[in-house]
Amino acid sequence: MICTTFCTSLSLALLASPHLPDGGTPSTIKAAPAPAYLSKIAIVGASISADFGLRDPKQPKSSPTRGWTMLVDGSIMCDHETLTLASGFLFANPAESLSKQLDKAKSAKATTIIGLDALFWFAYGQRPEAERMAFFERGLTLLDTVQVPLVVGDIPALKEGPMLMATMIPSPETIEALNTRLAAWSKPKTSLALVPLRKAAEAMQAGTEIQAWGHRFPTKGGPPVLQPDQLHTTFHGSLALWCLTLDSWRTIVPEDQLFVVQQSPGGIQMALNWRFDPDMEIVDYKPIAPDLEQRNAYPRSKGLRKVEPVAAPVTPKQKD
Repeated sequence: MICTTFCTSLSLALLASPHLPDGGTPSTIKAAPAPAYLSKIAIVGASISADFGLRDPKQPKSSPTRGWTMLVDGSIMCDHETLTLASGFLFANPAESLSKQLDKAKSAKATTIIGLDALFWFAYGQRPEAERMAFFERGLTLLDTVQVPLVVGDIPALKEGPMLMATMIPSPETIEALNTRLAAWSKPKTSLALVPLRKAAEAMQAGTEIQAWGHRFPTKGGPPVLQPDQLHTTFHGSLALWCLTLDSWRTIVPEDQLFVVQQSPGGIQMALNWRFDPDMEIVDYKPIAPDLEQRNAYPRSKGLRKVEPVAAPVTPKQKD
């Protein structure tokens, strides 16, 4: 815990200051070696994971997009590689598209796969209601082939809008059944974490706050969280979902390996501001617990972990 807090404080101090005492700059700092699960992150899934609608047409195509890839890549504080394999066209052929993405992740020897919306189009889309569960099973079968830590989102209950026709939306009963099946499928998988997209979508629709990564994200009265199409997230909506993802991801991180990521939404934004986008305005998100000690303890909480830490062997007492 002390190491995590110290590393975070040191990281933020370096980000806040362009020069170091010895005359160096942050760009000369060598990142620490990554724990195995962080060395190569593959992003799979659909349009939110592919930064849909977040590229500034006035900027060069090579410029970074304020979206999911930037958040994932910029939040990790150690030496690592991020592979973006997600596609905004996954909806056209979900099974074939996700299969190809997963094959590329395996070929690249990804050490963790994050697919926030990987299952979305296995639930939604133009197909008879009676066929939705069987098609959803195809998505689960594809994810069953993953042999590394996997983080995926559950199925949100969305409303008709500019990009979702009524015939594309599962019934409330089907969504309930799909999430029940997903929970049962995921339960024995100790290296899989589910992100509560359903609760996040409910908060966005109701205008209530999302609580994630120890902080409060307003969905009304703060920065917009949805694009005009009411389906895809803005940068700040993606930031809230990313913090929910970190909450879920940390539950499958080995207890003896630091979760080497920025420990607050402010820290994440500062890292992105320094590394990718100096014009980014940093929004202050209030902590859930105002007490600093409670806030620091939050990211390393053991209460939600799927995998219990291995007990340290007892050292035999020396004989007198």
